[in-house]
Amino acid sequence: PVFCLLFMSLLMLTTATSRAVTLDTLLSEMDDGAAVRAQAAERERLAIEHEFRTEESGWSVFGGADVGRYRELEPAGNLDDYSDYGVSAGLRYPLLGTLEERERAVTDAQIALTRQAYETELQRATQRFYLRQSYADWWQAWAIGRWCNRWQPVAENELASARERFRQKALRTSELQWLERRWNRLERSCQRNDRYQLLLRDRTARLAGTTLTGKDRPERPALPSSPAPLEQWTSVIKRHPAVTARQRVFETTAEERDDHWSDRVDSSFTIAQRLDRRTDVSGTGGGLVAGITFEVPLAALSGNGADSPDNARYRGARERLTAELDQWRRYLEDTLLSYRDALDDAADAVAQLNLAERLRQEREQRLSVDTE
Repeated sequence: PVFCLLFMSLLMLTTATSRAVTLDTLLSEMDDGAAVRAQAAERERLAIEHEFRTEESGWSVFGGADVGRYRELEPAGNLDDYSDYGVSAGLRYPLLGTLEERERAVTDAQIALTRQAYETELQRATQRFYLRQSYADWWQAWAIGRWCNRWQPVAENELASARERFRQKALRTSELQWLERRWNRLERSCQRNDRYQLLLRDRTARLAGTTLTGKDRPERPALPSSPAPLEQWTSVIKRHPAVTARQRVFETTAEERDDHWSDRVDSSFTIAQRLDRRTDVSGTGGGLVAGITFEVPLAALSGNGADSPDNARYRGARERLTAELDQWRRYLEDTLLSYRDALDDAADAVAQLNLAERLRQEREQRLSVDTE
């Protein structure tokens, strides 16, 4: 009895000096982990790539230099033999299919950037999920630890009483061994739980990007006793980062699926300044030149009516969006079923715990009567 009072006093003192750490606090102060930072770095790379593609869709500067030897036939029948070298520089702007191709490259870069942004959010949501899971496991181990603290004094009293009865020849050797094995098994289970609790506390701290000490204790997470029906989760599914990324890709491809005959015509407008110098003439010549060039495959002129890549990409984006929604709906259905099963298991465990508590109280009452 004296040991029990001392042990309970120490337990109450420890609980009073401990600090409750809530799940909401850890989630609100969570730092991005290495996986999230890696996704963010990839997003920065894609942002730079998008900037490059945007610059390529506008004006560009070109230049060049050439040298050659010429033998030109003059009207008098003589050959004019000379060498020439020159330089040129100018501006070029894409037109028609060339412009469309470069704008498509900008769109692809924007889609990749948008998808990566949602991938970063998805990785952050995954980290939050693991933090919630680790916190719940930590609280479970902590609750089991408190249960062990309550039962360890009972176990010691039981063993002491059994050994005293054994010395008085009121208990057989086999009965004493059975009791010792029973309570030693409880002691080993509690010791394993202590190690597990320490591991889970460190894991929770690592996921949250913070430091947790032995004075920190979890609080029981608030969980709904009955989850909402599946129909009410539709809006939640549509807000999921993976679904949102697919939706954004689908909307972008829907806007750009129109096919035009000019999309297959490579064309550009140029304006350039050229300077030339000949070996047989003193001075430097030059001129300003503007022009338009185009190129189109012969097959495109036949009008074979082939489907455009943009239409195929639109259909692919639509089907991927549908598949993503179906996948998360199936996952949610399985999760809700598992959650309801877990609620039933928890109700059974609570009933067993209440029964064990009543047995403990009855045992303590019997021990107190025997002591008197």
